[in-house]
Amino acid sequence: MKILCVIALVGCCITWPILLPVHVHGGGTDTQLDLLTFGNVTNVNFYYIHVLVAWVYFSEKAVTN
Repeated sequence: MKILCVIALVGCCITWPILLPVHVHGGGTDTQLDLLTFGNVTNVNFYYIHVLVAWVYFSEKAVTN
């Protein structure tokens, strides 16, 4: 259980600071909490940021195991 908590904490530290600003400034017209969703991203090139962050997160887990 401790290892799962560490993995989740590391995932939050890697993804939130990068993806939340991308979602908020993604070009959509959503308001309030809808700003934080994937649906607020209208620029197709911003989708590659999600792929890059996922690649970093999952490769980091593979290195530590």
